[in-house]
Amino acid sequence: MLGLVGFGTVVFLGVGERLDPAAAVSVARDDPTALAEIRGAQITQAAGELRDYRIEAGLQQPYEDGSLRFSDGFSLEVPGQADRDGFLVTGGEARVDADQDRFVVTRAESASPAAVGDPTAAVQVSVSDGLGAETDAAVYSRQDGTVRMASATTLRRSGMTAFGHDVTIETGRSLATLGEQAHVLLAGDDGRAAVDIWSGRAVLAHDDGYMSFDGGTEVTTGSQRLEAKTTTAHFGENETALERLDLRGDARIHTPAPQPGAFREMLAEEMTLAFEDTARVLERATLSGGTVVKLAGVDGKTGAQITAASMDVTMSPDGGDVSAITARDGVTLALPSTTAGASEQISADTFAARGTPETGLNTVEFTGDVEYREEQTAAAGSASRLIRAERLEAGVQPGLSGLLAAQFLGNVSFEDADRMATADDVLYDVAAGLIALNTVGPDGRGPEVTAGGSRIEATTLTLSLDGSVIEATGDVRSELTPVTEQADGGNDSTLPALLDPGQQTFATAGGLHYDPEAGTAAYTGGARLWQGQTSFAGDTVSLDDATGGLSADGKVTTTIQLVRMDETTGESAVSLTRVSAETFLYDDALRQATYDDKAKLLSEAGDMKADRIDVFLESDGRTLDRFEATGNVTLRLDGRWATGDLLVYDEATGRYDMEGGPVRIVESVELDAPAVVGPPPRPGTPPPAPSCSTMEGRRLTFYRSNDAITVDGRQVLRTASKSGACPTLAF
Repeated sequence: MLGLVGFGTVVFLGVGERLDPAAAVSVARDDPTALAEIRGAQITQAAGELRDYRIEAGLQQPYEDGSLRFSDGFSLEVPGQADRDGFLVTGGEARVDADQDRFVVTRAESASPAAVGDPTAAVQVSVSDGLGAETDAAVYSRQDGTVRMASATTLRRSGMTAFGHDVTIETGRSLATLGEQAHVLLAGDDGRAAVDIWSGRAVLAHDDGYMSFDGGTEVTTGSQRLEAKTTTAHFGENETALERLDLRGDARIHTPAPQPGAFREMLAEEMTLAFEDTARVLERATLSGGTVVKLAGVDGKTGAQITAASMDVTMSPDGGDVSAITARDGVTLALPSTTAGASEQISADTFAARGTPETGLNTVEFTGDVEYREEQTAAAGSASRLIRAERLEAGVQPGLSGLLAAQFLGNVSFEDADRMATADDVLYDVAAGLIALNTVGPDGRGPEVTAGGSRIEATTLTLSLDGSVIEATGDVRSELTPVTEQADGGNDSTLPALLDPGQQTFATAGGLHYDPEAGTAAYTGGARLWQGQTSFAGDTVSLDDATGGLSADGKVTTTIQLVRMDETTGESAVSLTRVSAETFLYDDALRQATYDDKAKLLSEAGDMKADRIDVFLESDGRTLDRFEATGNVTLRLDGRWATGDLLVYDEATGRYDMEGGPVRIVESVELDAPAVVGPPPRPGTPPPAPSCSTMEGRRLTFYRSNDAITVDGRQVLRTASKSGACPTLAF
């Protein structure tokens, strides 16, 4: 049994869903078409023990078609039940259809003094879940439990205000839909930021703890602006405690005026943003699909930019800066241009940046197919370099404004304009402009660099990026490739004439210092430089590729190939000459090699030692012109040796000139056979001592293949010299 009871001037009773008209009172009517007018109407619609709704109005008017009009103030109270929220609708007037299913509540343009409340006030809806609405007109449908408000509507809940058109409240689901021009504002205070959301359409799902927005959305929170095609806000149990935003379709976050190095913009196809729920501060962002993170540069310039297929971004406690980033698949980091005009870009499979709330990002790590590219503008001196590796770890300047020291690991390769290098480990000191290539572990691959016409291997190699210095230490091995002439007929380097420019030259040492600007390469620590049978060794061996100069220090030994006259054939032939000393200096312009301090020369044509020996060559740099020996000179030839203070040997004439105080020349001579032959010597008897002739003088001249000797200007034959036992020769 469904009853409808009215209280006021007339008691209106009805049975069933239809509201039967009450008996008319004979009074002047506001609407002559109405069957009756009831002042101070109060109606309760009940179904069993459950109240369906309650109506109060200043005036009730029933009509022939069974519809009702309520005016002079109207209120509709629908109590909550197990399957719906309770709510109250108030307005100026209302119309109810004949089935009592559709209630249209509107403002009233005029009202009588008996009106319920202010009849001209906006229509208001109060839902038991705490939601309130204010609009010009509302339509309640009992059949589907909805309240619809087509015109501009304001919704309110504690801490939230929403605006929109075509608003629907679904009482059975605690759901409010803003069909057009949706605008939701979460109020802020001293402890949390306000959130301002604009969209084409919005759904406020109170019981489920979320709001969804589509048709293009814009969100403002603090200094950040968020944009996407659709946005879903998640609140958990507290609708105003923002926990998460899901942005889908062309998602974007940006800060209009960030501090240099701080977060400026994020772009992605989809984003999930996690907030500190009470303060509404952005804590983390998960980005997927064409993701981009941009940081602010200095003086409005472009800052660092990271792109990848997906990213996880952790924000600083205030939500305005980035404190950590993890990026995956197709990662590229573009660093801002330096004051010198250099631009740096790093690509890899994955990327991770870490920092602290105080410092921001201060370290980065790249893994998988790492490529570091650096370009300089023409104003800074055009240059390009590329480093490839399996991994890169680096310290960075604040806000990813530049690298500090970068370590490349695993199959590292380096390229710039005229150099290539490989190593297991490379350390790049950006501020100093130095690249250090290192060996990892006892079985690691030693670094190798090819620069111009040279190749260098070592345990550690250091390159200056301006091309000024190459340093190598530990088992240094170097190879100079044959020099090729350039189009203008010149070449980049000059080898000593002692070496053949068409052959490879090799070097080994404990260390190497190469200065391309000065054109000098200094090999140290057991150094050796060689080409075929020609070699130079010492504690240090230095090569000047600009002048063709060559020098060595410390226990020097050299083997040089000289073109000399062969006494047997009378023709020129290549002869090996081995020389040792403490120091060695070759002047390519003078074609002069100087051996100083304990110099010793050994050759097929004779040996000598002195405090200093100078070797002078012909213009071809290979043919011997003369020897000069100074200080404690000792000369040893086949069957002859001499001592003095100064020796000059001329190769063209085979002439030796010696001076000293005195000069002494000693030659072995054969003893004359005895007139009477004696008995044979007993077994084991030592052979007789050799006999030598000795000549002395202040100046002595002799020839390599001539018995004549000139002593102090007088020519003396060997037979005229003093003979005796041969003295012991210490050589």
